[in-house]
Amino acid sequence: MDIFIEESCQEGTSKETRELRATSKRSTSLLDLPVELLKDIISDLPVPAIPNFMVNRFLRPICEQCLYERIMLGGQPRRSIRLLETFTLRPDLAQLVRDLTIDFNWVNEYGLACNEVPDGLKPDGAEALSLAQNIRCLKMDGIGNWIHAPMLSRLRGAVSKMKLTRLSTPWIGDQMTLSNLGSLAPQEGRDRELVAEIRSVFQAQPQLEHLFFSPSFLSDQLLSTLKDGLLPSDIPNLKSLETSPRVAVAFIAVTPNLECLALFLIQWDDEIFSQLKSSSKVIRSSLRRLIMTTWHRDSWLWENLASIFSLFPSMETLCITVTVAFARKNAQSANYFFEKIASCGYALPSLRSVEVKYDWPDSVVETRTMVDLRMRCPQLETIIISGGNMWMFRKGDDVVMDPAPVFMGTVEPKRHLGPSNDLPPPK
Repeated sequence: MDIFIEESCQEGTSKETRELRATSKRSTSLLDLPVELLKDIISDLPVPAIPNFMVNRFLRPICEQCLYERIMLGGQPRRSIRLLETFTLRPDLAQLVRDLTIDFNWVNEYGLACNEVPDGLKPDGAEALSLAQNIRCLKMDGIGNWIHAPMLSRLRGAVSKMKLTRLSTPWIGDQMTLSNLGSLAPQEGRDRELVAEIRSVFQAQPQLEHLFFSPSFLSDQLLSTLKDGLLPSDIPNLKSLETSPRVAVAFIAVTPNLECLALFLIQWDDEIFSQLKSSSKVIRSSLRRLIMTTWHRDSWLWENLASIFSLFPSMETLCITVTVAFARKNAQSANYFFEKIASCGYALPSLRSVEVKYDWPDSVVETRTMVDLRMRCPQLETIIISGGNMWMFRKGDDVVMDPAPVFMGTVEPKRHLGPSNDLPPPK
């Protein structure tokens, strides 16, 4: 009897063990993971590695989503041509694209050779681009005057049918500025026509929230016409604007819900500040994030930094990039510029996070300088210095006992691991 019980227990144990092992094998299979998790895993892989998983019938549609949802081909006109060909052959893949940066250099007379562009894409690839009906973020490189050039009307028509939340416009040139460059003669009334065309682009995108507006070749006369012509109904949902201060003046006057303002690199002066001060009254209570790029030698800006900060008292996040271009030998230390920012902290009562980037190796900021900024900005929580080095401040009574920030490590932004180089020209 005892022997029978012992043998039965052994048999039962062996059966349970086999079932447990079988279950364990099934649970460790990659294909048993949720689709959302599989997508996160595959999307972190280098693009050349993803096709290796497409031999599996189950993983193939997930891999296609990872490959086509976000495509960055800026500066790569040949790869852009290949992509548009793929859209024509596989419209189902075009439907997967949500975020697209594409290079239309080949549309210009000075672009790629004619024999490199397939006949099916000529003259501008608009028909192929229109197949990507689910694009939400669009940036087009390699072409100028996209908003009003007659030869690009088909391309504008394809874009107008999209439902974009983010748009990056190529450079725009007006006749007055180009005439000063010796290219074209000025035409009276052209400014109003150009502004009307700019407005029509925005009016076709009522869901637009993020706008990168290239400031190239825009005269003061055109900007004045743009400021007078834009209406809040043209861009009712705009929350983020990236452009130069001169162009920003025209937009922020009609965007009361603007939350983020990114200002390009310029040489500041009294006139630019006066214009920005007048327009910024509309967004004083809404703006939460300010991004600036500035020259290290811009004496006007560094002397009047507090005045600029005071225009946005509700700002919670500040990002400043200090660039020296080719004058690194004569540049001050990174700590010097951080001290300049810290001395203006009294103008930032709501500041919670600050990030300062430098384009030269010496990016060391002293702890005492960080503490000085915190003393002037009591709500400050994090500081990020070039390279992603992040410090955090203690909260509550601990600040009085030890006001020094705590180093938390390095923050590395997620990067899109797409192709870095264009395809070679045909032999």
